[in-house]
Amino acid sequence: MVNIKDNHGFSFISHLLMLAIILITIPFISFMLQSIEVPSTKEELSVYQFFQFIRDDVIRSINAVTTNDKLALTIPSKINEQTIIYEQYGNLIRRTVDGQGFEVYIRNITELDFHPLEFGFQITLTTTSGDQYEKTFSIY
Repeated sequence: MVNIKDNHGFSFISHLLMLAIILITIPFISFMLQSIEVPSTKEELSVYQFFQFIRDDVIRSINAVTTNDKLALTIPSKINEQTIIYEQYGNLIRRTVDGQGFEVYIRNITELDFHPLEFGFQITLTTTSGDQYEKTFSIY
């Protein structure tokens, strides 16, 4: 039988020391994780989705009329043409179809402008947090 010398391994004391260090650092780790702030992209996503909804209606439309505060799109349907209007109402943007009812598309908006262009229109909106977004739409 060979006698093994210089056994280097973990003892019970080293395990207790390691456990004590871990237990002391755990509260500090949770405090550090709580202090990390993750920026919210909820506002950017809602503006992006609003622009996607308008894009879908512009693609289906046959005519678009813009003023400073309204966008009117004419969309053909099976029976007759429908007029869709986007406008600001208070701090939200709503969509109406043929003047009946409305859908709220985005909230917390302070300013909404539609600028007519030769080839389409441009939308500029400002949120209550002060961020400004612009999007240009082409009408074919």
